[in-house]
Amino acid sequence: MLEFLAINPGAIDPTIIFTGLILSLWLGVTAAHMPGTGILEGVALVGLLGVLIVLVQMEVRWFALLLLVLGAGVFMVVPFIHQKYAPWALGGLAVQGIGSILLFEGQMIHPLALALSLVIPFAYYQFLLHPALEQLREQPAGSRDEYLVGSVGRVTRDIDPVGTIHVNSETWTATSDQRILEGTQAIVVGREGLRLIVEGIKEKRREEFAPEDLTE
Repeated sequence: MLEFLAINPGAIDPTIIFTGLILSLWLGVTAAHMPGTGILEGVALVGLLGVLIVLVQMEVRWFALLLLVLGAGVFMVVPFIHQKYAPWALGGLAVQGIGSILLFEGQMIHPLALALSLVIPFAYYQFLLHPALEQLREQPAGSRDEYLVGSVGRVTRDIDPVGTIHVNSETWTATSDQRILEGTQAIVVGREGLRLIVEGIKEKRREEFAPEDLTE
């Protein structure tokens, strides 16, 4: 490992590292529920990388870390599944809790931090994230679609058939019946919940100048 990244594991409070891990994971959960400019995603990724650099130098049970990440990760997929399955995501907190308790070998996370890592995410999800997602899904189709449909964005991950697109200063999950490569432009033709339906610019223009139009 690079020398400037080396730490003294004994001098690191496991509670601080644990707290940083939980905060980073739940920033990622927030980003999944509220598509935005990509800032939340970036902060979450940087936080996770920083925590991982420290964790690889500590005595960690990696299976417990996997459980912890999976437990929080369940909430990241909630916006992309049918709403009737959303309540099952709360089971992810139990998995997160088990992973948290078993995370460190020979070191203990402060019990208060463990308790708060379950209580606060539960309240945050139940009373903020979940209602916000419900409100977005129940929003009349025309209210937000008006400024999205017809907008041109840049594909940030290959759409084949699902990827991501950056449009109107926001990053969205996007789907298309054609493959659209990263870095190319696409136009928004509709929205389904938290997903945009897009088409490649060339394909859209081809439709606009279809042969039947030229024969009229």
